Amino acid sequence: MNKSQLVQELSIKTGCSPKEAAATVNAFFSTLTETLAKGEKLVIPNFGSFTVSVRRARSIFHPQTKQKIAVPEKAVVQFRPAKNLKFKVRQS
Repeated sequence: MNKSQLVQELSIKTGCSPKEAAATVNAFFSTLTETLAKGEKLVIPNFGSFTVSVRRARSIFHPQTKQKIAVPEKAVVQFRPAKNLKFKVRQS
């Protein structure tokens, strides 16, 4: 499912116009992005939680040249599904 399909499905299930559904989806993703950019955790009950964690800097070897490369630390987004979501996915 892509974003336009999500908007269409949301408008059908809620009875609102596709324009209103698109605005809702855009507002949700915008809020999600802003919250994670601040480094805050976002929890949606019965769905899961989004967090930002920092991967530490490390050194790796290039497989062909055997040269050592320094990889800097970076922030990554993690998603942990709620038990209810895990259960429903496993049932299908």
